[in-house]
Amino acid sequence: MIDFAIPLILILTGLIFIFKAAEKSIENAVELARTLGISELTIGFILVSTATSLPEFFVSITAALKGSSDLSVGNVFGANISDILFVLGVAAVLGATAIKRKDLKELVLIMLATSAISLLFVIYNPGRISGIILLVIFAFYIRWMLQKDISDRKQKPARKGKLFEPFAKFALFISIVILGSQLVVENAIKLSFLLGITQTVIGATLVSIGTTLPELSVSISAIRKKAEKMAIGNAVGSSIVNLTLVFGASLAINPQISFAPAIKLIIFSVLANLLLLYFVIVKGKLTKRDGFVLIGAYALFLIVFATGNM
Repeated sequence: MIDFAIPLILILTGLIFIFKAAEKSIENAVELARTLGISELTIGFILVSTATSLPEFFVSITAALKGSSDLSVGNVFGANISDILFVLGVAAVLGATAIKRKDLKELVLIMLATSAISLLFVIYNPGRISGIILLVIFAFYIRWMLQKDISDRKQKPARKGKLFEPFAKFALFISIVILGSQLVVENAIKLSFLLGITQTVIGATLVSIGTTLPELSVSISAIRKKAEKMAIGNAVGSSIVNLTLVFGASLAINPQISFAPAIKLIIFSVLANLLLLYFVIVKGKLTKRDGFVLIGAYALFLIVFATGNM
């Protein structure tokens, strides 16, 4: 019993450190962005979504370095499903219902394209080149958002002389995220062996839920501040970051992944993307009822995926 309890406690401890440190790193990243005069839209779709994906990034990188790429796959696609079904679902239920088709259409289509490419690389993995391609896609995504920001910018260049403090704090909390991620990966691997569960399942459920908490907390905070676009954009942007930067870096380091354990995960990922596509393209918006549907789909994912691999 103690053998099971110790790694579980350490995983939860690591996730708490990740959550708290990622939250603080986001605060300082936003402060840094505002000091540099970056718009709120860019903060939501680039800095905030990238910052909230830091736990997934460092967990996947650490797993890849340790030769546990299956954990990386489970974490990336599990977090992708969590962002689409759980975070967006909670955001819609809590009141982020004013997002119309025109605000989400481009990002959802980009997310669907990156999802298709990522899934293709899982099935027909061409090696490290697949990771490099995903990293290039991420770079183009950032470039596209920055160009969009420049063309629409109304933000005033903010305060001078306040760059060092937020940057130093950001670096400090990122270091804590890295250490917490190492703790999570090491003990998630131990727990998977002890319970006889594949690393893909551990990554897709326990680890991905924990590393998705920053996205959830930021989205809830944004809704409280009446910034629905940032709340929704954070979840969709984080999904894009996970499928390009996180998965790309993982594959570039260690391209050896197993397709068989990820089949169910891939199916749910496709279904989650299609469900969001329906709400955004066909219905034109997310309602509270849609939010409950998304959360229900996520609960179904946890039940079917976890129990089916025990």
